[in-house]
Amino acid sequence: MIKSIELKRFKCFKELKLSGQKTLSVISGRNNTGKTSILDALFAYHGVKNPANLINITHFRKGRVTALEQGKKFWSDYFYGMDDSKPFEISVLDESSKITQIYNCAYEKKENQDISFSLNQIEATEGNIISQPAMVGNIDRNANLEIKITEEKATKRKEDLYNITIKSRKEEINANINQSRKGKEFKFRTAMMITTSKNITKDTIINNLSGIIQKKKKEDLIGYVKNIDSRINDIAISSINNTKDVYLDIGLSEMTELSMMGEGIARALAFISSTIEMKNSIILIDEIENGIHFSAIEGMIKSLIDISKNNNNQIFTTTHSGDVIRAISKLTEKEAKYENEISYTRIGRDPNTNEIRVEGYEMDEISYSLENNWEVR
Repeated sequence: MIKSIELKRFKCFKELKLSGQKTLSVISGRNNTGKTSILDALFAYHGVKNPANLINITHFRKGRVTALEQGKKFWSDYFYGMDDSKPFEISVLDESSKITQIYNCAYEKKENQDISFSLNQIEATEGNIISQPAMVGNIDRNANLEIKITEEKATKRKEDLYNITIKSRKEEINANINQSRKGKEFKFRTAMMITTSKNITKDTIINNLSGIIQKKKKEDLIGYVKNIDSRINDIAISSINNTKDVYLDIGLSEMTELSMMGEGIARALAFISSTIEMKNSIILIDEIENGIHFSAIEGMIKSLIDISKNNNNQIFTTTHSGDVIRAISKLTEKEAKYENEISYTRIGRDPNTNEIRVEGYEMDEISYSLENNWEVR
């Protein structure tokens, strides 16, 4: 399980550290404080050996990829202030070691380079022809993304694990991965980002449900979903005219198509089914409350924690909703065992310096704050 995360010069963070992360790690804060960037960092970290990983995040967020199509450095957005002259770092500490990834933009050295300039870019001075400083252009050097990965254990010195070079040439991306340490290969856990797109959510549910039915775990799924809507007695996949849809039995004369149940049920079903299907994985959910009625949030969180404990998953989610905070407070008050399964971190900005500020809260502090109407979002 991830215990802490450190970011240096990553996106909007000059420096950030989150400590005390648990089975469900809730990250709150106002808009534009970098909550989603933390999820992006975790996704990048776990998929570091995939050369298209950073492009996948960009595509996930923007729905399109333009930098690669235009032959630009697609990784520039991930550097602090978009300044890729200085490296950024992602460090993750778990029970066994601390892994650090250092991302550096480097240019290939060429023995022979063609330099071109026009006559209007030179001037004569006392018989000598000199070039203006701004004119040293048209030297085409290819930029690569170099990633150095190290491991540090309490009883051992820091060791190099991998050196990765990612090259982007027009519409192609390739990577050269060199394992530095001899012996068993270090494997990163799988990370899954759950989108808010309705089409992708539907496809996710269908794929998950197919696997769950095959493994004879549908009754488990229904039990967890009942924490959100007690009317749900059965779930099925139906294919009509080569189009697959999900149907729910809510006690009516016919089963009800998932889209008729509302966006909230679809999202909750995507969260729960993904958590059942994934094992030993990191699940990333942006704004968990979107489309979900406040009365269902507590039951959904309870289900997600229970499944994650069984499957050794860890969930990171962002929120700026008071409903989520109240839900986790009520859950921990009813069942004390969940206090050790939820961490709550608030991301904000210092009003004087505008620098990012991190505050961690214990569950009793959240309850006390809610009782006294203190702002903890």
